[in-house]
Amino acid sequence: MTLKEMLKAAKDKLAEVKKGVESGEKTAEDLSNAINDVKDIQAKMDAAAKADELLKGLGKPETAPASKNENEPEAKTLGEYVARELKASGADLKERGANVTIERKAAAVMDKPSDVAGATIEYEKEVIEGYRRELLIADLFSSAPISQAAVQFYRESSTVEGGPDEVTEGTKKPMMSFGDPTPVTVALDKIASYMKETKELVEDTPWLAQAINQRGMYEHALKVEDYLVGSLMGTSGVQTKTGLDADKIFEAAMDVKQQTKLSA
Repeated sequence: MTLKEMLKAAKDKLAEVKKGVESGEKTAEDLSNAINDVKDIQAKMDAAAKADELLKGLGKPETAPASKNENEPEAKTLGEYVARELKASGADLKERGANVTIERKAAAVMDKPSDVAGATIEYEKEVIEGYRRELLIADLFSSAPISQAAVQFYRESSTVEGGPDEVTEGTKKPMMSFGDPTPVTVALDKIASYMKETKELVEDTPWLAQAINQRGMYEHALKVEDYLVGSLMGTSGVQTKTGLDADKIFEAAMDVKQQTKLSA
């Protein structure tokens, strides 16, 4: 069976499966398999047509010019060829302003196919991904499931009365006490989205899965990180620094170290 006959049979089968899906006798997976069969055969036909066009466009190679010295071995590199041609030209290279032109014609000439656009372009189905920002903020937080609409926790007080000190034998030890922890209640917020795709892309299930798992989940995680940063900026104790040059970044890192005793 020829590719043309195989393509016709695959298209007929696709039409039958489509009717079966509409009537409920066939599944979406059956339809996807039938579509892939048509695409595979069409791809083979396109490749065969491309090969025919390229073969038709190839010209006959011209005979390479004979070496000026038949006894001299054929040059295998560009440097050897130039050196041989300079020697054969007989030019006096010691003379100031000496100018020697060396010409070399290609061993073969390729004629441009009549329909070069359709014959030589290969289409890559996968979409090349753009820039992705590195996601770091969410990993700085712990996470846990909750069953209520809000969660309450206690933040340690910064108030410290007294503290450890040097003492001598027989004297009283200094007392140390902390302020009461502050209760904090955080309401549960929801971050969600849905995707809009054309019918053709929805039928292409591998592409749809890739779009959801890669770019879709990345955009969702990006929004979560932006939300976390925005929430932090409304919290007391967050330091700010204007500027993105190296000195300002270093100064900001030192501020974090001095205020929190932690490395930025």
